[in-house]
Amino acid sequence: MRINDAIYFARLLRKNPTISESKFWEIVRKRRICGLKFLRQYKIEHSNINGIRNYFFVDFYCHEIKLIVEIDGEIHEQQKEYDAERQNILEEMGYYVIRIRNEELSSSDILNQFYNFCESLKSTTK
Repeated sequence: MRINDAIYFARLLRKNPTISESKFWEIVRKRRICGLKFLRQYKIEHSNINGIRNYFFVDFYCHEIKLIVEIDGEIHEQQKEYDAERQNILEEMGYYVIRIRNEELSSSDILNQFYNFCESLKSTTK
């Protein structure tokens, strides 16, 4: 994928979020979680073969703690193997990956766990 194509695709994804992505964005935007800055539909280059760059587009990314958050809807039930392989590659690259299912976004327990996880990563990366 050419860099301009990747930028266009990421912008398209940001303009058309799912309901769950919009909900999560309202939770994390403007440094509302632990003072951390999150970006939406962020592209991460995972390989460059003969000058052809390949990217993963992640739902949310925080550079300060190298955290990727994926919001999983129904489609992810059919692509578990792909998601697992993708997550392995990202973790090998040094990223932390959290997957949150759509229905979990309403749970204050999950959000508290997410906040605590961000706090612990933030304190270990200082």
